[in-house]
Amino acid sequence: MIEGDSFTPIAYILLSLSHILDTYIHINPLFMTFLSTCLVYIGYVKSSKIFTEEQKEEIEAMKQKDAWMFPVTGSAILFGLFIIFK
Repeated sequence: MIEGDSFTPIAYILLSLSHILDTYIHINPLFMTFLSTCLVYIGYVKSSKIFTEEQKEEIEAMKQKDAWMFPVTGSAILFGLFIIFK
């Protein structure tokens, strides 16, 4: 766990508890909004990393050609799914 990250275990417990309780009782939407915020916080903490200068050089970044190919690839996949299901 990242140092100074004492809220993550509490957020996990609250999310698990809300899921269990929601099957038996109605939970206030405001409380569910708070729990959603906890989920976003957990995702933020787990996905963020502190990189050193040496590690930054090893990270592969997306190139402009890759970004241009996203719509082309997505369109081809969607068209293929359309043909299969039609």
